[in-house]
Amino acid sequence: MDIQVEIKSIIEDEQSNGYVLQLMEINPERVRVLPVVIGAPEAHAIALELQGIKPFRPFTHDLLAQVIETLDAEVRKAVITELNKNTFYASVFLDHPTLGEQVVDSRPSDAIALALRVGAPVYVAEEVLMNAGFEIDRASGQIIKHAETQTDNRDSGDEAQILIRQLEQDLQEAIRSENYERAAQLRDQINLLKSAEK
Repeated sequence: MDIQVEIKSIIEDEQSNGYVLQLMEINPERVRVLPVVIGAPEAHAIALELQGIKPFRPFTHDLLAQVIETLDAEVRKAVITELNKNTFYASVFLDHPTLGEQVVDSRPSDAIALALRVGAPVYVAEEVLMNAGFEIDRASGQIIKHAETQTDNRDSGDEAQILIRQLEQDLQEAIRSENYERAAQLRDQINLLKSAEK
């Protein structure tokens, strides 16, 4: 099952010169957030569209949207479909009057930038949200628990601290095993969790 999300924020990560795109579940009963690390050009393209700023000349995503429209196709949705070896994968779902539904592989940031430009919804596969997201309290914005965490009897501050300590241990292990890509992703998630606690 796919869960509809919206962009909560884009946070600059000075350590990696990248950005963390926070996707928030659209759900009146619970709120889960998925952090996705993206590059600076993609963050810029998404931020411009969110702010309603139109570039003087079209960016790649604007061009792609125009090409799709010219070919009489329509972007139906963008879906973050998979998390494999710490890399997110996405698909863009197109409808065409004669070819029917077409599914195109994409990076999540490109799929989201395109979806924003054409007004298409963005979704995340439930399994991805469960494995890589975390739940927050709607009123306070505080982290309740990591999506994978099953215990609900601790208070939110304790839960967040336990999660951060676990991630820090995982980070040290990733550094020891020289898995620097994993270490960078863990560091980004730790920073995101710490900033949400403030």
